[in-house]
Amino acid sequence: MARFEPFGDQHKFCEPSWYQGAFTPYYTASHAEFRKRVRDFVMKEIDPYAESWLEKGGYPLSIHKKMYDAGLQQAVLRVPSELSKTPSEEYDIFHEIIFFDEMARAECYPRMISIDSMALPPLVKYGPAHLREKYVTPDISNARMELDFADLELSTFSE
Repeated sequence: MARFEPFGDQHKFCEPSWYQGAFTPYYTASHAEFRKRVRDFVMKEIDPYAESWLEKGGYPLSIHKKMYDAGLQQAVLRVPSELSKTPSEEYDIFHEIIFFDEMARAECYPRMISIDSMALPPLVKYGPAHLREKYVTPDISNARMELDFADLELSTFSE
């Protein structure tokens, strides 16, 4: 089991136990390094602008590209190497948990950051090759375009 140096706020229950030096069978040095990168990103690229974004009622979409360039978005999108210049095989579900845990600490969490993680997997897994090549490879996986998700439940007549 791994154990890491305490990180962040050391008041009880302010951080996950493995941030406070507890032993963990799940997290590795890769997770600890990723945690620091995400926290630094939040403190540099989100928190200073949070109040302005709240006043405007939204955040700039350029934040997606900044996250991609920082190597953070790949932990959530997990685009296979054949569809992305930056493969995400090095990331696992614990990287994604860390990503959302650290993003939730932001003064103003841009919630739509995660929409691509819901919409992209069906396109990657079930989408026709021509759509994967057209959208996933050059645009979505490189944070130049967002992908929205619409679910139609025909049997329940939901909108």
